[in-house]
Amino acid sequence: MQVYSPVTSETVFVVSGGARGITARCVVALAQATRCGFVLIGRSAAGAGEPEWANGVSDNRELKARCAAALTARGDRAAPALIEREVRAIEAQREIAQTLGAIRAAGGRATYLQADLTNAGGLRERCAAASAELGPVTGIIHGAGVLADRRIEQKTADDFETVYRAKIDGLLALLEVVDAEALRFLVLFSSAAGFYGNIGQADYAIANEILNKYAHAFRSAHPLCRVVAFDWGPWEGGMVTPALRQLFARRGIATIPLDVGAQIFVETLAPSSEATQVVVGSPMLGPGELAPRALRQLQLRRQIRLDVNPALADHVIGRHVVLPTAFAIAWMSGAAERLNPGLRCVRCDDVRVLKGIVFDGSEADTYTCDIEEVMRDDAQGLFEARVQIASQDETGRARYHYQARVVLHREVAPHTALMPRGDARAPAVLDGAELYRDGTLFHGPLFQGIERVTRIDERGLTMVIRPPHLRPDELGQFATRSIDPLLIDMAVQGMVVWARRMTGAASLPLVVGSVCAYGPTPAGPLFVDIAITGRDQQRITGTVTVHDAAGVVCTRIVGAEVTLSARLNALFGARRDEG
Repeated sequence: MQVYSPVTSETVFVVSGGARGITARCVVALAQATRCGFVLIGRSAAGAGEPEWANGVSDNRELKARCAAALTARGDRAAPALIEREVRAIEAQREIAQTLGAIRAAGGRATYLQADLTNAGGLRERCAAASAELGPVTGIIHGAGVLADRRIEQKTADDFETVYRAKIDGLLALLEVVDAEALRFLVLFSSAAGFYGNIGQADYAIANEILNKYAHAFRSAHPLCRVVAFDWGPWEGGMVTPALRQLFARRGIATIPLDVGAQIFVETLAPSSEATQVVVGSPMLGPGELAPRALRQLQLRRQIRLDVNPALADHVIGRHVVLPTAFAIAWMSGAAERLNPGLRCVRCDDVRVLKGIVFDGSEADTYTCDIEEVMRDDAQGLFEARVQIASQDETGRARYHYQARVVLHREVAPHTALMPRGDARAPAVLDGAELYRDGTLFHGPLFQGIERVTRIDERGLTMVIRPPHLRPDELGQFATRSIDPLLIDMAVQGMVVWARRMTGAASLPLVVGSVCAYGPTPAGPLFVDIAITGRDQQRITGTVTVHDAAGVVCTRIVGAEVTLSARLNALFGARRDEG
């Protein structure tokens, strides 16, 4: 498994087409995750100032009306083509300024160059000046592209040349800006049209498939460079008009939400990802290929390495790292989400730990994530699958580690009921820091989110938590769009605390009836209410609800079951004793 350098605050990318559109969305998301730097290259002018008639007007129709009035007032003909050109220039300037502002607000660095992407000599000179300001360029993101859609019998040589030059000559020019041996990231925005083909886009498909093939060839020649070609399907907004969206819907092609696409982009650039070509979106089937798709059985393979998953170093029981159940949930739900762009995990049911993964030298080289689709409705945006993580022992026999039933939906519905308002100032009956010191809990710093327990009795407990928000590279292979593994782990820690205080025995979660996600994790403090629903000598079951100060629920865990084991008491304290 090749481990690549991560994107850091010192990394500087030169980005074609990066100040506008979907490339800009991705660049801003990368800046938010890493605070890196960007030299943005585009055709539009920037910073030229706006005419007085455009000040304070954002509506496109109103801008066109004011432009027409201004042209008429100065004696010019208000031709529709001229109006369109004037208004587009203003909107382009604004979008460039918004992108630069968003990057800088995220802590990143950025400059914009208006340049001809295919003029390698001029581009090299201007990028060198920008590099002196931002730092040496070690990455390329090639997002520029031009469309000239029409059926192949109607296409002209000029159509082909225009589309081809933007993609291929533009890439070759960018590669002259950076020494290939110093290049650590080569990111190409290709298209699903190149992978599947698409009506009216023969030239665009050819150019993008060349990008795909070039990505594989460049990676082979430069193994230290992280190379990835994104075969994007259609995104929401931008060139996808309501009429085009309806056409895609009739062909069963889902559009990629802007935030989902940007997050996929950031996650794929993580050091733990190895894919060279990533197809994002639905298959682009032709009108004659719209037969209902059969349910699939898929298998994804993954190597788990501690050096690309730094958070795991804080989940040690005794002397060995143990994969948290919450991370296994994120693994299974994340795999289903990656196979279904645009859908989000709303629930994981019947989660079971069959044989946990312990990094004690007996762990497998490779794990498989088997996904068996049991229901899908593309029109409604629903998906359900049985997911199982397994490996093979040294004799080739299967070992089963985790299983769950994962439910995805296009929309994440909020929880309908409010919990009582939380009071972060309520007096503590148990101090969170002490729980991590006295052996009640074994977790290291990244998992230490309990601030205080404010109630504990036979019915359950209430506690205040402040879960840290880790970057995708800190979560490594367990970053996911919908399930927050740290939040789940810290919430279930409350069950472990209750069990230890009420029975004297340590415990671990091995079964979860259902994990429900109702939206992103809000800023802390958060409140965890646990209602104990079952108890015997071997196990304790409860319902765990996480909400904000207003009582709005973000996560609910039903049937959270911990298994009691007094044998674990000494292991929980081992890390503390070594410290």
